[in-house]
Amino acid sequence: MNRRSMKADRLRLFVALGVLTCSAPLKTPSTVRTDGGGTRGPNSAGPVTTCPSHGVTEFPLPTVDSYPRGITAGPDGAIWFTEWQSNQIGRLAPDGSFQEFPVPTASAGPESITVGADGNLWFTEDGAGRIGRITPAGDFADFSMPTSTSTVSGIALGPDGNIWFADGRENKVARITPSGRIVEYSIPEKGSWPSKVAAGPDGNIWFAVAAGCLGRITPSGTVTRILTANSCQSPYAITAGPDGNLWFTVDTYVARISPEYPPSTFTPSDLVAATTPDPPSSCPTTEITAGADGNLWFGESPCSKIGRVTPTGELTEFTLPSGITGIASGPDGNIWFSESLRNTIACLIP
Repeated sequence: MNRRSMKADRLRLFVALGVLTCSAPLKTPSTVRTDGGGTRGPNSAGPVTTCPSHGVTEFPLPTVDSYPRGITAGPDGAIWFTEWQSNQIGRLAPDGSFQEFPVPTASAGPESITVGADGNLWFTEDGAGRIGRITPAGDFADFSMPTSTSTVSGIALGPDGNIWFADGRENKVARITPSGRIVEYSIPEKGSWPSKVAAGPDGNIWFAVAAGCLGRITPSGTVTRILTANSCQSPYAITAGPDGNLWFTVDTYVARISPEYPPSTFTPSDLVAATTPDPPSSCPTTEITAGADGNLWFGESPCSKIGRVTPTGELTEFTLPSGITGIASGPDGNIWFSESLRNTIACLIP
């Protein structure tokens, strides 16, 4: 997505918080777990994939140049991720071993991935304009969009038990039931180009738009608002925070907004933390997730960093070997992420 810079006069209004830069030590790359087996976690009755030690640990993928993108904690205690270039879905097991499952659709380009209420993994096929599903055992199903020109992106489990995603080219937000029935909902504002989606704390689905800021849609399909503001243009990603707010990345900032906000009241003070405030445009923020520690974690891919911001706005940055292309809270309660350029899945314990 092309991301537009904020106006200089608007940026001067933002209050940037202090930044503590930490250099996390890099562990020797390995696909072998060093802790002798996983601990039991909230997503699994058995062992879970566990980050072995403090700092950054990388797990190189078996397939070269696979370009891992989306990542999520699976229902089986493993880490699941998409391999965009090699057209596979990957799994990092609790014993540290990898499994890779070729997507049946040629050149599907799997990108975003999430866990459904049915206990399966659901993912977007960026290259094919379809939605895919894989069981923990590795069985695939593929679902075509009603419109052949659709571009699907961003995927999340909704409060209604369905999977929600965006169709940017068709200017729609859509849902797919566990049985595979797809329903699309048009956004009234033409050319909004929705992208990432998230289930909000208010029981609705929230989504980022390229031509504006944020939108909200009810589970029944009613778009109730499109938030626009000079201080919020083309957010990259969005997630529900532990404080009952929606958190999202935009430009070089991390922002929060209450689900109860009227569209006209988003102000610069809602951009609660800036990455490297001088110069203000040096580190664009990218993917974001809520951590098990009650904080928000996000990528600063061009600067090879991960940031952590508390609900009160305290910011800490950690230096990485490379930029990230996906981020998730793992089954072990730690932060996991994909590094496409290094062809690795990695984890961080501060």
